[in-house]
Amino acid sequence: MVRSRERQRQLARARWERQQSRRSASQRRNRRIAIVVGVIVALVAAAALAWLILHIVNTENTRKQQEQITTSIPSGLVPPTFSTVPTSSAPQTTDTNATTRTARTTRTTGTPRTSKQPSTSKGSR
Repeated sequence: MVRSRERQRQLARARWERQQSRRSASQRRNRRIAIVVGVIVALVAAAALAWLILHIVNTENTRKQQEQITTSIPSGLVPPTFSTVPTSSAPQTTDTNATTRTARTTRTTGTPRTSKQPSTSKGSR
């Protein structure tokens, strides 16, 4: 019986060693995955922080440029406004009531319409 007991101990030790090697391999794999995920999260956080800082700096620079532009215009002068349709090339209407109607274009289609027609942003009449 002593020999059978020794054999059982040897088998139990071998089984324990196999389990330990599997556990240590699993721990190494999990540690590597955790490191990779941590590095990726740190890179994403750093990129988001850099974007945020650059966005804030760009917004401040744009605001300062706008303030410089508005302060450089003399108070008596008004900056020009730009129209999408020049008044000289506006389509002429043949209606008898042409003095009360002005030709305008819709935003989406660019087709002429008169002021008595309802204005919608979808371009439907």
